[in-house]
Amino acid sequence: MAARIRMIRPEFWTSEQVMRMPRDARLAFIGLWNFCDDAGNHPASAFTLNAQVFPGDDDVTLADTESMVTAMHEQGLVVTYHAEGRDFWHVTGWRRHQFIKKPTSKYPPFPQDSDTTFPPVPKSSPTSTPPVPHQSGSDSEPVHPGVVIGIGIGIGNGNGGGIARAREGADSDNPPPPPPVATRLETAWELPAVWRDWALQRRPELDPDLMAARFHNHFLAAPAPGGLKADWQATWQSWVLDEDPKRHARNGYTPPAPHARARDPALEKIDRDALLAVPMPDATRERIAAIKAAAHQKEVPHDDV
Repeated sequence: MAARIRMIRPEFWTSEQVMRMPRDARLAFIGLWNFCDDAGNHPASAFTLNAQVFPGDDDVTLADTESMVTAMHEQGLVVTYHAEGRDFWHVTGWRRHQFIKKPTSKYPPFPQDSDTTFPPVPKSSPTSTPPVPHQSGSDSEPVHPGVVIGIGIGIGNGNGGGIARAREGADSDNPPPPPPVATRLETAWELPAVWRDWALQRRPELDPDLMAARFHNHFLAAPAPGGLKADWQATWQSWVLDEDPKRHARNGYTPPAPHARARDPALEKIDRDALLAVPMPDATRERIAAIKAAAHQKEVPHDDV
């Protein structure tokens, strides 16, 4: 199989599982990706991997490559499974770290739904592996070649070492929630009020009804997998943030005027109290004026005679 371009995420370099491996094993692990099929599978052959990743390094022996593969298994980055009379390696974190638009698989698929585990195939083992006892529980039970070495769950989680069930959470009382399922937008979809308010708040210069119509038509017509989304609200928010405002200006859209700032409640109360107040009688008003005048006369200084 021809080598493929693969993606290396920044967190790869600081993953505890990766850092626990020797430097050459890290390079071999990255090189393994290039020669896996689009499902993360590769023939379980250290000889082949050595020739693919270290073609010009005479100092890297077959035994060195076998040690690197063992380190990958010990850290839970690679598992071995048996299918169609052969052993294959599977990169455990493949689906989380490699995004391939049109995947093609050359090798038998990795049996992800199996609960059966068995230890890594010894270096001297033949291709066809006989049944071996399962040692992860208190009671040994026969395990047939068949499916998977379940060590760890992939890059970046820091869970390395120890043979575990292939199905994540199979032995746990609290299994992790299933991943979200991608669905199509409903034919009768209408813009929810909460989504509309969010759009008006983040992009007040845009017409939410026009965006909703384009959003609806686009995803109804989009073929799979582009028309399938696991979180439609997040998809709507991304659509709003990426929208071109020129389209709305060409359609004559006028953004709603901002709301006037609310008046101070204390001032509103003063105005209400003034309307409810009883007018002062004229006699009382005249008496107050006379008292003020008399007080003023007392304060005015007189010239001494």
